[in-house]
Amino acid sequence: MNRCAKYLMVLCALLISTVWADAELMPPEPSLIVPPSVLYYSCDDTTGSLLTTSSMFPGKLEGCMWMAGKINGALRLDGRRDNVRLGAVPIPTGDFSISVWVKPASEIEKSYRNIISRECAAAQGGRFRLYLTNQNKLGFYMAGAETADAESEEIIDPCKGKHVDSGVRLETQREHLVVNEWAHVAVSRFHNQYKLFLNGKVVAETTSDNPTTFDPGADVDMRIGASQSPRNGGPEHGFNGWIDEIRIVSAPLSASNLEDVLREAKAKGWQSAFTWTPTLIESRWKDVFVDLTPYCLKPGTYDVLFEQTGGTDPMEMRFLSTDKTAKGYELFMGPNERQFRLEVRAGAAAPIGLTASLRGSGQNDTMGEVLVRRVQ
Repeated sequence: MNRCAKYLMVLCALLISTVWADAELMPPEPSLIVPPSVLYYSCDDTTGSLLTTSSMFPGKLEGCMWMAGKINGALRLDGRRDNVRLGAVPIPTGDFSISVWVKPASEIEKSYRNIISRECAAAQGGRFRLYLTNQNKLGFYMAGAETADAESEEIIDPCKGKHVDSGVRLETQREHLVVNEWAHVAVSRFHNQYKLFLNGKVVAETTSDNPTTFDPGADVDMRIGASQSPRNGGPEHGFNGWIDEIRIVSAPLSASNLEDVLREAKAKGWQSAFTWTPTLIESRWKDVFVDLTPYCLKPGTYDVLFEQTGGTDPMEMRFLSTDKTAKGYELFMGPNERQFRLEVRAGAAAPIGLTASLRGSGQNDTMGEVLVRRVQ
């Protein structure tokens, strides 16, 4: 080996060692991280008083109803005392992301409503709240390590804007969630960078050098759809609406992660094909034709579900027939009178739909929708 070749080998070795050293100092980009799920609740249990699907740490339902969600099932909470208690579940201590599908049933006029929250003893760090505030704007608050005051529960209220610590707070300025529409909300931390996402887009961000960490501890109460009251330990600041697909992950979110989540929901999720209101559904039977053509353009199998979304008394329904003028599709009864399986063949003629007779309670508050999704 000649002298030039030796010099070249030494130079290459120095360059490689320099790159490795720099790589150890620089944090990896979030897009290069495949986030492992630490906590995942799909909300597909459909029955029972435990939230168990896809998670080793079940949550206890206090109130709540099982209903159709963004993907399969979801939790419906009343905004008062409904919530799910997760307790002292293990969560990330470093970088993290929290994501969830939500559909608010009303607009918030004052205070705030928790989507998911974690409360603990004042001497421990790691209080956080992912919430909706006035006009359904999205927010996130996480207490810093300096929180130790017994009165801090009131002082760090994210809507009062007063903080005894240097915790992190993010809120949207204009972006908000629309009543009765699904939205994907998420928050992510990458070292000292915090970002708030709405439907895959960054809507608020900040940096903080104050250590904020999810400290473990027995005196911890994590809840879905509410937070623990410091006065009596019960639920407060309850969320009114639907919650689905909850993930808490020990890695920050990237654009590709969010694209995958939105793509999955589009492929597997329910779509609203028809909505009925108090003026449509009265105390007498009324025939309604539901046109499913825009949602069933491709040949395949579809689920169709009639679901009541409002009203204190139950809605009644009677399936009458499929549309007589259409050919190339067939409707089958499901496990109950409100679920159907639709088989659409190639060349099916429009309109593709069904006729049902609906009757409300007569209280002028009966509301609902017809949902459809592609199965295969």
